[in-house]
Amino acid sequence: MTNRNLEHTISSQTDALKLVCKNITHYSKKSLGTILCIGAGTGSDLNNLVGLQPKKVISIESSLQLFKILQKKAEKYKNVFALNEWVIPGENRNVDVCLYNNPRYNCIYDEQEQKEKVNIKLLEKVEVDGISLRDILEKFPVSGELLNIIILSFSGSLRFIIQETDSKVLESFDFVILVDSNPKEESEQDYEDIQGGKFTCFLMTLTTESCVRVYRRNDAYIGLLYMREELEIKAQTAQLEAKNAKVQIEGISEERDRFKQHVADQKSLSEKLITECSDLRAKIAELNALLLEAKNECIELTQRKEEFEKSEIELRDRLERSESLNVLNLKLLTKSQENEEQLREQVAEQTNEIDRLQSLISELGRKLGDASNIYSKLIERHPDLKLESF
Repeated sequence: MTNRNLEHTISSQTDALKLVCKNITHYSKKSLGTILCIGAGTGSDLNNLVGLQPKKVISIESSLQLFKILQKKAEKYKNVFALNEWVIPGENRNVDVCLYNNPRYNCIYDEQEQKEKVNIKLLEKVEVDGISLRDILEKFPVSGELLNIIILSFSGSLRFIIQETDSKVLESFDFVILVDSNPKEESEQDYEDIQGGKFTCFLMTLTTESCVRVYRRNDAYIGLLYMREELEIKAQTAQLEAKNAKVQIEGISEERDRFKQHVADQKSLSEKLITECSDLRAKIAELNALLLEAKNECIELTQRKEEFEKSEIELRDRLERSESLNVLNLKLLTKSQENEEQLREQVAEQTNEIDRLQSLISELGRKLGDASNIYSKLIERHPDLKLESF
């Protein structure tokens, strides 16, 4: 619950900050880890902060004049680290700053309150390189098991640092303490949450010289936000997976259609090959029939040739015997010779016929060999079309 009691009895900023830090440490059950103080000035609060026994104190002051004093005080403690740096908004690396005759009022903006203060004059505006809260935490990591506090002790810290810093960086701290050197009357705006409700106003103390506001990290609300982000990520992941699954299903459907077409093509090719095989088998049967017929003719011609040769031998024998006959048988001999000549012509014709048939048989044998080779290649490509031997 927010404590709205105004502590007007506290006269100094140092005492107010000391009291606030003690209340925080008593409120939390965790051991005190890191106290990050930005705008530490000359280190007037350093002794009180170290007295809380934190693991480490990081004091940052942008003014070199004030930092030299701060550094001498920090050297007395082993757990205090002093840095001379400008802490800049967001993740920027350089920014324009305003330098005043009183370095306590140096800032990264030209604040109206500074102009209205007596004896406070703007000396110059310069561009400086600085570091962000993320840079500081990378150099000095904090433990989530310990109580971590960040103190911003300069005007405009809420508007130019807190609201410009990534909430995940600021969530490293359990409490945020804003010290404003321009105290005002209390208003409802003083109790508004920061970082979109991730930090709620826990305590506010007014002194004669400053206003100290304490914001507590709202872990329950942050947990709900992270849970919502996680659910949103899961929902997006589920949508993406559904989209990918749809694409995969479409791809599978296309692959299935291609496979069906491939099966149909293969079936058509198979039917075509079966038809060609049947035709080829018929042609082979025809060639085998022609070959058998040619063989039979060849055998018949061979037999006739043998008969003619036998007849020729007989005629020669008769011719030899007829030579011893007298002239009376000359006419008969002449006639026999004429018969012999006719027989020779017939034998020649039969011999030519046999040669023609042998050539035809050779041609048929060659075609049969070509057909056999074609059939063998066809069987090698399609073993399932193998036919029984003829």
